[in-house]
Amino acid sequence: MLREKDRASLMRSLARLLEAGLTGEVLFNTLRQGSRSPSLRLCVEHLRSSVLAGKPLSEALESAGDAWFPRPHAAALRAAERSGNVPQALRDLADEDEARTRARAEVVRRSLYPLLLFHMAVVAGNSALLLTHPLSFLWQSLAVMVPVDLALLLLARNLLSPPASRGVACLLLRAPLIGEFVRAREFRSFLAALWRLYEAGVALPLAARESLAVIDNGALREGVRAALDPLDLGEPFSLAVAGLPGLLEDVRGILATAEPAGELGAGLEQAVKIYTEEARARLEWLSKVLGGALYTAAVLFAVTRILCFWTGYLGRLAAI
Repeated sequence: MLREKDRASLMRSLARLLEAGLTGEVLFNTLRQGSRSPSLRLCVEHLRSSVLAGKPLSEALESAGDAWFPRPHAAALRAAERSGNVPQALRDLADEDEARTRARAEVVRRSLYPLLLFHMAVVAGNSALLLTHPLSFLWQSLAVMVPVDLALLLLARNLLSPPASRGVACLLLRAPLIGEFVRAREFRSFLAALWRLYEAGVALPLAARESLAVIDNGALREGVRAALDPLDLGEPFSLAVAGLPGLLEDVRGILATAEPAGELGAGLEQAVKIYTEEARARLEWLSKVLGGALYTAAVLFAVTRILCFWTGYLGRLAAI
């Protein structure tokens, strides 16, 4: 399995080499020489064998599986191959992977102090057992701390990953703050793929259907698919997507103005820029709120443990 950091590095290197005009064996030999980890070298070897066998790069990525390249990466690259702008698409995908890595690191960073406070509260609350029953002290402390630590690690790891089921996908869309971020990120990916295909001359209904593959969230993907069905009947794109939940009013206005003027490509490009900034801002706000919520929970837990300790202690004194 490739780490997002390694995958981003691979895609940036591949973009630079493609722009330099390298192809075939020379391209993949250069990539392999610059690969530091065994998993990265194995991935490069898989891409090499697939591409040299005549497959497009997007199909090589797709055949590698989600452990190496998420399915939306292959879909976005397929759209770029149609538009002839593969290096830029690779850089965009690398930017997305690096943004996920930074976001997870930010969530962890903002959680460290609340987590330390929580651990101190647990230890302080069980300190009466330390001298008399050390094993009970250790067991009771770990029984509280370990589940919380694991929950935080899972949150940091899976917050930006594709949901495992439709139920989880629906839950994410309805969750405050998280749903807004998910929509911004997914609409950005969808509109970017659609823009590349449309600029490459692909018919709008076909470009829209192919662009659906880049949406990670299954519930949102089905909602967008249903909204796009009228395109086959000749309905304008701006009108078809106008009713999509979570579509920004600014984007609705841009598309409604650009399409009748014959400037849908420029409108899609502008919409991508708006959603890129929107996703960044939503993610920053989400990490702040999560850190604040963890801090508040840790303080409340610490106060509760201290009150329980003193209530019990004073109760025992009164009974003497």
